[in-house]
Formats: sequence, C-alpha cells, structure tokens
Amino acid sequence: MYVTVIRDGTGRLAAHAPDDIPTTEPDDSTITVAVCPPGAADRTTGTLAHPYQFTAAGAVLAAVPVRAPVTASVDDLNALTVAVCLHPVSHRMFVVGPFTGPDRAEQWWNARTNRFTETGAHCHILPLTAPSPSDIPDGNGGQA
Repeated sequence: MYVTVIRDGTGRLAAHAPDDIPTTEPDDSTITVAVCPPGAADRTTGTLAHPYQFTAAGAVLAAVPVRAPVTASVDDLNALTVAVCLHPVSHRMFVVGPFTGPDRAEQWWNARTNRFTETGAHCHILPLTAPSPSDIPDGNGGQA
C-alpha cells in the first residue's frame, strides 16, 4: 500500500487515500511512499525492517511544523490514520500505519524507547483522506 503525502493549502501535511501503486512523481512538496507496518519499524533501534520504506522528502515537506491533528480527524476515533515520520535536517521520511484512529498512532510514536525521536525526527499524525480536486495535477481527477 502507498500513501501520497502533500503540503496542503493550509500549510499542513495531508496523507491521501491508500493506493496499490505510486501515482505521482516526487517533487519538493509531494511524494508517494510505501506504508511501513507498525511492527516493521523498530523504535528501540531506530531502524526499519525494509530500507526501501525510507524515502527522501523535499525541503518543503521537511519544513512543515508539527501540529496537533486536525480537529475533524480526532472526531472519528476509528478513522484510518498514518504517522508520517520526518527528519527536518536529513529529510528522511517514512510513513507508518494504517492505524485505526489518531490515538493509536500517537501511542505508537510516544513509546518510551522511541529512538526515532532521539534522532530529532518529527511525527505528523494524519487521517487518510481522498485528494481534493485542487490537489490533483490536472484538477479533474486524472494525471497530468
């Protein structure tokens, strides 16, 4: 499963609906990445079971500050949610999930032995959503 991570019009990150294959070319503000299951991200060592699950994000994505989840996503505690883990200096990124609700994603990230936080990585807890028409390259649901 793949998720497309973008910087939306509000200055936040957004994670768009799961997909079976990558559908966008990476640029500075959009990237499609394979989702890492929670068990494959070893928080005690700060490693992933499969190195291909790391990707390089652009500077625009890496500069997005971490904010609390959007209120609408918190209302549905069973919404599919992902944790977008991003290092602001190296721009290494991976996406963990899907979780059933933002609280489970936050519990996963806030484990006492999380080495990813020790390296300075940030975590964005995001609901999986369908892309809005303005986020689609040609504006009508197709690829440019």
